[in-house]
Amino acid sequence: YPPTSKCAASPTIFAIFFFSGALACLVRRELVIRGAVLIPLCALFIGLAKTPFAEVSAALFLGYSALWAATKTFGPLRAACNRIDASLGIYIFAGPTQQGLLWLVPGVTHVWLSFLAFAIDLPIALLSWTVIEKPALSLRAVLARRSKKHRPPVALPAA
Repeated sequence: YPPTSKCAASPTIFAIFFFSGALACLVRRELVIRGAVLIPLCALFIGLAKTPFAEVSAALFLGYSALWAATKTFGPLRAACNRIDASLGIYIFAGPTQQGLLWLVPGVTHVWLSFLAFAIDLPIALLSWTVIEKPALSLRAVLARRSKKHRPPVALPAA
């Protein structure tokens, strides 16, 4: 079955985005994040859109944009996201949802694929947070107290 979209056909896109994120993590202490850097990165992204360097420019621009956005509070949105964390659910369900959409809607554009996947994944991620993740996180304190209570004393080696 041949892929119907460049998104599905190119593991290069995945690799470039993954290793860009890994590189950002490795140099995070030296990485300075400034909004002004987005301007030349956006120009590169637009200028290289239909060239062999499109994936690299997309990884740089979109990755840096995500890092920049993560430094902002966006008003009450930050507080809401701290109370209701759908990020893990979106992360887990996005890949299978996007692959399913590529199969169901051949030729869907990258932008529509992202919007459709987000619209499908957000309610599932919120349900996952409410039913599974938040209750599991609240068990951490209970399990920590239990393990301290039942932990046998450790004998020190003889000198």
